[in-house]
Amino acid sequence: MKAVHIFLIFLFIFIFAFFNFGGKGSNFDSIQGNLTLNPKARETFFQNIASNFLPDIASRENPTYVDRKEAVVGKTFSKSVFYKKIVFGSGHNIAAEDPLEEFIVLDVVGDLVLPVRIDGWKIFYEKSDKTYKIPKSIKKTSPVLEEPGETIVSSGDRIVISSGTSPIGQSLKIHKCLGYREQFQNFNPVIKRSCPAPKAEFLQSSTFIDTGNVCRDFVESLPLCTSLRNSESLPASCRDFVQTVFTESGCITRHHNDPDFLLPEWRLFLDQEETLWKESKSVIILLDEHDNLVDTLVY
Repeated sequence: MKAVHIFLIFLFIFIFAFFNFGGKGSNFDSIQGNLTLNPKARETFFQNIASNFLPDIASRENPTYVDRKEAVVGKTFSKSVFYKKIVFGSGHNIAAEDPLEEFIVLDVVGDLVLPVRIDGWKIFYEKSDKTYKIPKSIKKTSPVLEEPGETIVSSGDRIVISSGTSPIGQSLKIHKCLGYREQFQNFNPVIKRSCPAPKAEFLQSSTFIDTGNVCRDFVESLPLCTSLRNSESLPASCRDFVQTVFTESGCITRHHNDPDFLLPEWRLFLDQEETLWKESKSVIILLDEHDNLVDTLVY
């Protein structure tokens, strides 16, 4: 017989004997000659048994219960269902003097069952006692101008929230053609240039025209995400091809249906004229739409 089985047998014998033959004391009542635990002692006994043998059972008295509250900087928040699933990440630029260069970072680290809408969530800053709403955004899936819509994030997404204004006038999700914008407009941090390769664009073009390999050689020499404003030295057909295809709008037209067109990164802008997080030793708090706590950043 295993040692654990022997232990359990002795445990139940002990409990049986304790209830039926236990010693005298203030914790016992005498009923028809038998000694039994009084109600208060019985409750204490079973709480001790539960705490020793059932430590993971959740209850409203147990601090692991999902509805528990947490105090932050003198305020008490109920924890969001997204608590620690969307967190302050790394790589913040909080010490910047220019709002165009100041940003904080959120990472979706939890395994979300469904995408989550976060526009309308709030960022509370303890030093100023001010709250800033996460804005709506666009997904640039066509060259035409879009109105901002819901900001919906998924597992694995990274969200950069800048204090200043957007270089394109809108908050947006990064797509693989946005590198053409980076050539002329500065994002902070910089946008990774991940545009389709010029050589592949040339070979896949339905308007393929080979003028003695001049156009092909020229296109293959182009860096990624590079638009040309001066291409007068090229043959007319090649010049038209380059100026049409190698732009953000041309890239979007050709690739907006690609499964990898939208990248797992957002650039959101709070449109503030001054830096927000300049005080040291402070706390920034992320709240959901119900003002429940999602995460905190102490710096």
